[in-house]
Amino acid sequence: MSAPKLTALLDADGNDRVGTDLPVTAVGTTLKLALGTGRELTSLKLLIRPAAGSDDLACTYATEQGPVRNGAWPTEEVAWATADWGEERPLAALTLGMPATDRKKIRVKLFRGGAWFPLTPTDVLVLDHDNSRRFPPVLASKVMVEPVVEESVVKDSPTKITVAKAAKLTGLTVAAARVPQGLTVAVGESEPLFRIDGPLPGGNSIPVTGLLQAINAWIEGHPEADAVPLDLKAQVRGCIRIESLDVATFTVARSLDGGDAETTLELPWEESVSTAMTLEGGSRLRSVSFRTESKLKAQAVLLSPASIQDRYAHLCDVGHSAAQGFALSQDLPVTLAGIDLYLRPATQSGRLT
Repeated sequence: MSAPKLTALLDADGNDRVGTDLPVTAVGTTLKLALGTGRELTSLKLLIRPAAGSDDLACTYATEQGPVRNGAWPTEEVAWATADWGEERPLAALTLGMPATDRKKIRVKLFRGGAWFPLTPTDVLVLDHDNSRRFPPVLASKVMVEPVVEESVVKDSPTKITVAKAAKLTGLTVAAARVPQGLTVAVGESEPLFRIDGPLPGGNSIPVTGLLQAINAWIEGHPEADAVPLDLKAQVRGCIRIESLDVATFTVARSLDGGDAETTLELPWEESVSTAMTLEGGSRLRSVSFRTESKLKAQAVLLSPASIQDRYAHLCDVGHSAAQGFALSQDLPVTLAGIDLYLRPATQSGRLT
């Protein structure tokens, strides 16, 4: 029986996340596709994209004068300042607290994989009018900013070089792009069926492939479940936009009349047996499938040719017929299933009927 299309992809609080931004981390975020008991999918289309915008990161700060505690930055000029947010995120913007009349250039270094690296393609940035600067996202877990100025190599020379020079800093805000990296999607605790290495591409919506077959296989193993768990993980945390979910289902009847999922039927030789399943009113039968398990009675050869020691010859022609009798032990409570008669002609030719 066909069912209405569904749009429910529920989080742990029962909220539908279709059309919303969903955080994803290495720990994993589980959503439940609510189907109802006894339903399987005929079609499914899930579209995602990276969430727009950026997140301001919670950081611990330090300068060459020591840690910055409770937002109390040094009253003296500082040569450098660091911000540490504890995990690799795609750093995308910096905002410095600097006097409006102060210089607007900084040198930027990034910490990743246990070492410091200069920001590329250039590590010297000119701040905008609001003392901020955006740049293409780059993975890092810390950043160091160093106030710099341009000075002439020789007095009054037009050739200038960039040198560090301490400046007054009253704050440092760090923002990371919300794009996750290394996104995977799995059904339940199975291996991921969908994977994107690196940053989740922007631009067009991204279809999550492979869900239809994997979800139906999970339902077959959990026939009493009314929702299917989808586990989303990202090697680098971020946020995805679940743009749309288009699902169509059909009802799977698994119980015979009487409420039993299986039954045992005796099938006599060359006869038939039947059982019944009543469909809901208005339902149309799409397909029927069932499994059978044969439980045949065991058979054994009681007398084999090798075990017969005596051989008997009988004259068989137009005027003579032959018969052979045998007896089974009364200690063997068996039902005779068949007889094979082994014959060897003693003449050159013969005909059996």
